[in-house]
Amino acid sequence: MERNRELPKGSKSQAALLAQASSNSISILGWMKWPKKMRSEFNHLQYMRNLAIAIASLLLTCLANAETEQANASRFAKLIEAEDTLLIDFRTPNEIAQGKIPNALEIDFFSKELSAKLAELPKDKKLLLYCRSGNRSSKAAKLLDEKGYKDLVNLVGGIGAWQAADLPMEKKPK
Repeated sequence: MERNRELPKGSKSQAALLAQASSNSISILGWMKWPKKMRSEFNHLQYMRNLAIAIASLLLTCLANAETEQANASRFAKLIEAEDTLLIDFRTPNEIAQGKIPNALEIDFFSKELSAKLAELPKDKKLLLYCRSGNRSSKAAKLLDEKGYKDLVNLVGGIGAWQAADLPMEKKPK
């Protein structure tokens, strides 16, 4: 490779060519050479495109979790009263020993039999799910949704929100 080759007369020096190449790459294909008004419009279009992508991503995320209704404690209490519902507690036995919502079916989320127990649940009932904080029951709702369960309600804030609303609890006999 020849580095010191001669350039024809009237052409730019190697240093000038290098400087021009550098300025073009820095200015993103000559973007900085565009008139200021065009740059402003370009920035606005980029901003709007990025905003549209962010909104679409948010909507897709929400729609992916659309099958599970999120209910506060008072709405959850009203749903328990309705027919064709099944109340499920996804806490550990130690947590349940502190108290639970009356008539709740107990399924330990960390149990090895979790998948089998979920498969036994009826698909024709509205499933009301809760745990300590709402995290495990949200994960259980996702598992149930993948198994074809569609009528799911998660207690936002879990048993803590239930207790804060001063709703009825029962202690498990020892």
